[in-house]
Amino acid sequence: MRQRLFTSGAQDAESAATIVVATAKSGATDVVGPLEPSWIAPDASPAALATTIAGALSASCAPEVNKRCRIHAEQYSWERMVARHEDLYRELVSARV
Repeated sequence: MRQRLFTSGAQDAESAATIVVATAKSGATDVVGPLEPSWIAPDASPAALATTIAGALSASCAPEVNKRCRIHAEQYSWERMVARHEDLYRELVSARV
């Protein structure tokens, strides 16, 4: 079963231009996956995590990766999330009328 947790830790790390590694069954895949699918370990085994972390660390040396993390995290800002919810509520209300 996939865990669905609020992933503010992953979002906070990305907004600080830090790479985040997640496991395939974590809620963080929704945040990490669109940015870089290779940063998602297939499982939580030490070998899978070690391989994924090693790959992410070598990628983190590239300056554009840190910028991509920060830009990606901006889509999860409170302002954008509130605006998306308001848009959704308006759409649902107008669909009922």
